[in-house]
Amino acid sequence: NHSTLVVDEAIERVARDYYRPIGVSKLSDASITGVVKSLGDRFSHYLTASEFNEFNSPPHFAGIGVVVNPVKRGLVIARVFDSSPASRAGLKAGELIIAAAGRKLSGLSSDASTSLIRGQPGTDVLLRIESGASGHGQTRNVKITRATVSEPVVASASQTVDSLKLGVVALAEFSPGAHGEVREAVERQLHEKVRGIVFDLD
Repeated sequence: NHSTLVVDEAIERVARDYYRPIGVSKLSDASITGVVKSLGDRFSHYLTASEFNEFNSPPHFAGIGVVVNPVKRGLVIARVFDSSPASRAGLKAGELIIAAAGRKLSGLSSDASTSLIRGQPGTDVLLRIESGASGHGQTRNVKITRATVSEPVVASASQTVDSLKLGVVALAEFSPGAHGEVREAVERQLHEKVRGIVFDLD
């Protein structure tokens, strides 16, 4: 194809003759990016190999492995990742983090509060946990060692509703291998003698 040969020749000539070195792969990525951009379609994007690998990998960060929602008195735990430092420390969804690293979270912004909890993997953070977000629960101190945490496709926890113990299995996305994680989570909850399973397909 003549047009393909022209593009290949242009890439080779720029790589060979430009005043500073530019790799052929970088020029190829740039040319494909230009082609996709010329479509004028805001839903079409070209990802380089490294960008695709980053996009296709679960998000990861250094912390304790929880999803939280800000309230006036601190951070309510909305979700605890399976096999995370928070899970091993016994933290539960619905509990309230009222202090971290010796500082009360009341009055702090969400970003300021979460920055106290996150930190270098292998370091410890001391949390003050209240058993309920209503302000009338019992409190306890929990020391947790931070780790690099990848957000899992599946998370599970048990909850008691009207004296009935239920297992909640949340599936964040349908992806390869998700069925195996769902099965493990269900078996884990059944092992805890739950009376029913709730699937959270958010």
